[in-house]
Amino acid sequence: MMNRRDLIRNAALVSGASVLSSNLFMSCASDSYELTFFHDAQFKLIEALSEFILPRTDGSPGAADAKVAQYLDAYVSHCLTAQNQEKIIGFIATCAEYTNQKYQNAFHTLTHQEKAQVLDHFEAQPKTAANHYQKVKSMILFSYFTSQEGMTKALAYLPVPQRYDGNIMYQKGDKAWALG
Repeated sequence: MMNRRDLIRNAALVSGASVLSSNLFMSCASDSYELTFFHDAQFKLIEALSEFILPRTDGSPGAADAKVAQYLDAYVSHCLTAQNQEKIIGFIATCAEYTNQKYQNAFHTLTHQEKAQVLDHFEAQPKTAANHYQKVKSMILFSYFTSQEGMTKALAYLPVPQRYDGNIMYQKGDKAWALG
């Protein structure tokens, strides 16, 4: 049986979560954005990394169109623990240091080929808990494919499903289906 104190605490948690999530998503919708967690250089690296992993194509918007870097800034600030925030910042610092040593430039200023070589370097690292590139990459992919642009323009999207059909024809090259 729930007592009044538990009820009040749970109501406060639910209302706080709803306010946080609405602010998180509204912050990504505006044209002018103020950073909440990353510094300018860190944000530029995440923005360039996101756009390199998910570039705009003829058939789909890119990470910049989906404002993935803005979402990640708010997400890391509001939703990750201090320990996980440090891991993200640690990867950003490692990536910036690697690009500065190898190319004497920041990641966002590199050529397409140089960016590919940097990511190849991090992809080749062992898949361990210490390899935070994989975590950042998965956060970028999650942010993109759960955004409005990713769900409705990059994936095949059916806003109101009609009936269950477990045998939909799929041709090689068709978009994957969004489940939303």
